[in-house]
Amino acid sequence: MTYAIIDESGKFKDKDVICLAGILAGWEYWGVAGDRWQQVLNKHTIQYLHVKELRRWDGIYSEKKEVWGNAGRETVLLDFAEVIRTGSSVGRNITLYLSLDAAAWKSLSSEEQRRIGRPDLAVFDLFLAGMLFHGRDLFPPDFVVSLICDDEEEVALPIYRLMRASKLRNPDAKRIRSLAFCDDKSYPQLQIAYFIANTFYRELIRARNTPELPQPEVFKAMVSGTRVHSIHIDERMLKEMASYPQGFVFQLVKNEARKQSWVT
Repeated sequence: MTYAIIDESGKFKDKDVICLAGILAGWEYWGVAGDRWQQVLNKHTIQYLHVKELRRWDGIYSEKKEVWGNAGRETVLLDFAEVIRTGSSVGRNITLYLSLDAAAWKSLSSEEQRRIGRPDLAVFDLFLAGMLFHGRDLFPPDFVVSLICDDEEEVALPIYRLMRASKLRNPDAKRIRSLAFCDDKSYPQLQIAYFIANTFYRELIRARNTPELPQPEVFKAMVSGTRVHSIHIDERMLKEMASYPQGFVFQLVKNEARKQSWVT
């Protein structure tokens, strides 16, 4: 059994970019990564890591503002980035992130939008297909997947239905044997997935809006020496998606996955 643990950063309704990220790995990886993550939580005396709350000094982090300050906050985030970087060498694992140019989607015609469907589910569908595609190169031929996502009522049932539909369109999707929704505040592995998604999201926004600024140290620390598979859904790809019949996603992923993988 392998475990695909996935989370998003950026909401389609009010952001120009949304990002979905996660890791597919056996429990050899997830057990070690979860333990190391908990050790960093204990070191900094926090119950969980939620990057968005931390950057705003919200919730449990409000009392840390005077203790850490902005510089200390970056040091804390670097500790968590190191867990992800060093974890890439533990067992077999795949890191994947997929981003959508939300502004480009909003510029499509109403008919093109109808053909693609809900953009957040289209992103999830592509992500799922990409992860399964790359998994065939890394895991034994008979590998199966337990899929774990953040517990959000708005998307839980649509994701379940999407997973069922995927199994009818693509034999690879039949590898998914279970689907679970968990509270990220009590599940370190989901915090890892969100950290990756949020870090890539922030880097995409930097590159888009302020390319003259250097890459953040947290981003560089997280990806240094790791292999990341990436797909960016831009206007060209959206047009291509709208032109495909139902079930387009899997052939499209195969084409894009071959072109867009990269190593840092």
